[in-house]
Amino acid sequence: MEAGTSGRGDPADGGGRGVGAKSKRKGKGKKGKAAAEAEAEKEVAAATAAATASADAKSPAAKKRKRSLPDALVAEWRAFEKELSTAERACGAGASGPVFAFVEGALVTALREGRWILLDEINLAPAETLERLGRAMQLALR
Repeated sequence: MEAGTSGRGDPADGGGRGVGAKSKRKGKGKKGKAAAEAEAEKEVAAATAAATASADAKSPAAKKRKRSLPDALVAEWRAFEKELSTAERACGAGASGPVFAFVEGALVTALREGRWILLDEINLAPAETLERLGRAMQLALR
């Protein structure tokens, strides 16, 4: 290193930008700064793209082929799509309000099919609920 240099390059010989060095790009006003910033952004984007491309080429994931989804999974998604479109049409058709449908719960299904059902902590239910459950079970046993 020569005496009197900082090792960062001499701006006079184009060796780089040291402390206090002026940029080679001299713009006129805001347009010059904007153009310089745009050019710098392009350089960064190009460098990032090149680094990503070289990393992708070296990675084992880049060599893997994309596998298609199993047929069963695709069929499930198709069925879900049909159900969803049906629900969307039902909601859109009923401008007067939401659409309701009765769906049997576990209790009704168990009573109808004569199966066991576990009603955990039923003793905490209100007395009215217990009375109605008792009546429903008496009717189911007939």
